[in-house]
Parts: sequence; C-alpha cells; structure tokens
Amino acid sequence: LRSIILNNCAITGLVRPEYHSFFESAYVPVCGFTIFNRRTPNLLGSFIDLNQFYGADNQPIRLLEAINNHDCGWFYAACSNDFLRIPGNPIAYWISEKARGLFEECLPVGQVANAKQGLITGDNDQFLRFWNEVEFANIGLGVKSRNDASESKKKWFPHHKGGAFRKWYGNHEYVVDWENDGDKIRSFVDGNGKLRSRPQNLDFYFKPAVTWTSLTVASFNGRLCHGGFIYDAKGPMVSPIDQKYLFALAGLLNCSVTNYLLKLLATTMDYNQGPISKLPWPHNIEEQLSSINNAVKPLEATAKSDWDSYETSWDFINLPLLQPYYRQPTLKATYQKLRTHWRDMTLEMQRLEEENNRIFIDAFGLQDELTPKVALSEITLTCNPHYRYGGDKSDVELEALLLADTMREFISYTVGCMFGRYALEKPGLVLANQGESVDDYLK
Repeated sequence: LRSIILNNCAITGLVRPEYHSFFESAYVPVCGFTIFNRRTPNLLGSFIDLNQFYGADNQPIRLLEAINNHDCGWFYAACSNDFLRIPGNPIAYWISEKARGLFEECLPVGQVANAKQGLITGDNDQFLRFWNEVEFANIGLGVKSRNDASESKKKWFPHHKGGAFRKWYGNHEYVVDWENDGDKIRSFVDGNGKLRSRPQNLDFYFKPAVTWTSLTVASFNGRLCHGGFIYDAKGPMVSPIDQKYLFALAGLLNCSVTNYLLKLLATTMDYNQGPISKLPWPHNIEEQLSSINNAVKPLEATAKSDWDSYETSWDFINLPLLQPYYRQPTLKATYQKLRTHWRDMTLEMQRLEEENNRIFIDAFGLQDELTPKVALSEITLTCNPHYRYGGDKSDVELEALLLADTMREFISYTVGCMFGRYALEKPGLVLANQGESVDDYLK
C-alpha cells in the first residue's frame, strides 16, 4: 500500500494521534491522512505527530498548535520522494535529509555480512533443555563445524535463543539436541508425514557471528559469539563475510545510530534478519576499525566476566566474593570492596559504550541528531543494579536489593560446596552428574 501511494500519488497531510486518543482503555495505533491523486513526488506534505500527548482531550489542542506554529517540535514537512529512498518505503517524516541519504551513500550490511534466521525445532519441549538440566559431559562445547559436532558424539550443543535484554555477551542458557548432525530434528514429522521442524541455513551453524533477540521492546541488543553455537529463529545471527569485521559489526548493532535507524526499518519491533541486512555500513570503516575494536573488545571481555561470575554460566569458576583480591577481615568489608569494583566496572562500560556511539555517530555524520550518552540502566551487567532491577527505585533500594542477592548467591555457592558441586580448592564444577563417584566427592 505504501509503495502504491508513493509511486502514484502524493501525501498532502498526515496526523498521527496518540494511541489512547479515542478511549482511555483502548490502545489503537492509527493515523489520518489525505492524498493528492496524482504523482507529484516533490510536493511537500504536512505531518503532525501527536504521539507524545496522552489523552483524547489533549489531541485537538496540540493539533491546532502545530497548524498555527510549525516550529512547535511536532510538525514536519516531507515529500513522497523522500520516503521512496528508504528500504521498505516507511513514511518516516521525522528523519533528517542526512539520515535519509545514508541508505543511498552506504552499502547495506547485507553486502558485507550474512544475516540468517536459525533453527526451528518444531517442538522445543522435546529438543531444548537448560544446560544445567543435562549431563554436562554430554554437551559439545567449543565445536567449530557440523562435522566437528558429529565427530564429537555429543548429544547437546549450545543454542542461542535470544533471551533477555543484554549486550555484548551472554544469554548462554540453552542446549539443543543435535546428536548425529540433528538427525532427530531433521526427521521430525507429524502424523501425516509433514516435516514439523525447519533446520534452515545449516552452513552457518557453529560459525562466529553476532546474535540478537528478534522480539524486544527494549533497545536493540547484539551479543558476540565466536562460534560453537546453533542459532535459533528467535535468536538470529549475522556473520561478516570477512571475519576482521566481527567486532565492528557488534559495535554497529549496539550503537545509538542502529537503534535510531531500526525504528524506520522495523516499526513492529520485530528485529528479524531483513531490517538488519538493510542497515547502512559505514563507508569509512577501515579508518575507524582500530578505534572500534579498542572499544568493543573490552566491552565484550567485561560482559563475559560478569556473565561468568554467576552459577548460571557453564564457565563459572568461583564466586567473586571469595576471590583473594577482595578479601577483607569481615564479610561486610569484603562486599564493600567488591561493590566498589562493580561500580567502577559499570562506569567503565558506560564510558566505552559512549565512545562506541561517538565513533558511529561521527562516521555517519549524525552529530546534530544523536547523542552518544548511555543511561546506566542500559549497561547490561548483572552486577549493575540499575539494569538488574530497573524501574523507578531509589539508589538506596537498588543497593539493598543487590546486597541481598549477593548474599543469596554466597549461600547458594556454600551449599554447592557442601554437596560437592563446587570445592574451595578447585575452580569450576566438581560433581555435575558426570559419572563421578563418592571417592571424587571425598577428595
């Protein structure tokens, strides 16, 4: 419909009301528009966006204000030709000429990387498990290809399935039954013999890539993966054709420019491989590559360290609270020293993310439209209470929650030591249903 209107007519006026403009209880996305029924590509139309003004009574007041004062901040002028320059032809009246031109000046990501949807099992209850539900020795960690996976004779393999809002690294929670190159899944049919699963893009399984959560109401969030995973339909992947761009691709997907442009390309918040492939790729990337890598590599390293600090990671080694560097005469003093480290780590992540934003804002020339600033709630470290608990809680409430959870994790690890899952003398898992005996426990 957009293509037909833009190629054969011209939008002369459009008003976008707020979603509750009819009834307080009804959430209705709607717009009203008028068109000139003749192709006039350079005819300027008037666009009024009332989405920021809640309530039916407020709408006509703000509408008249925009008509009488074009400098109000919610009045825009654009022509139909402008919308034809953006992939998918969104009626994106609010973006600047500079942002619009990026899609013409730059190569799309799809020409430098392969964005692919992953596996659909057809029955997740049958084929997926949390990693801690299965025999740990039967998980194929670190395999680099389907052939390696088959030769390993393992049953379970790491599976990226999207997950919670988290950037740079993490959400390693699931494993999938891919024994014998996924024989069970690839032959999974219904009663009529129709294939229920969709094992697609098999050549990209276990490859290094950036993965993300396809459905989200938060900011777009990409996570680096250096191989060893099978990707999911809800945890798609994009792998650079030249692997030297892997960190740059992660930097692009996690920067403020991408969040800005995806609002044009994926208006339903379904961030599938289509919109990702259409994002512009900086034409001066070679000049920026070193600076991007210097920001993204420590961002990933810090996010990995944070993820692995909790028992929910299969790479968990020991509890930060018990590491010698933080040890003080009392538990209280030890926690305070660890808390100071967590605070410094969060602020350094914030600095590096803002540096990454600045690099891409400058590369695309969007300094007048975007800011590199990143809120503390967007620093996706579990040790950051602003992200972990969010909401409108005070600093005192956030600190109390973090302290309580840290003590719970301390007790959990203690119980783990008592039962032989962990030992103070040995890092990582000790007993984890791997066929160990009482003798192993007594050691």
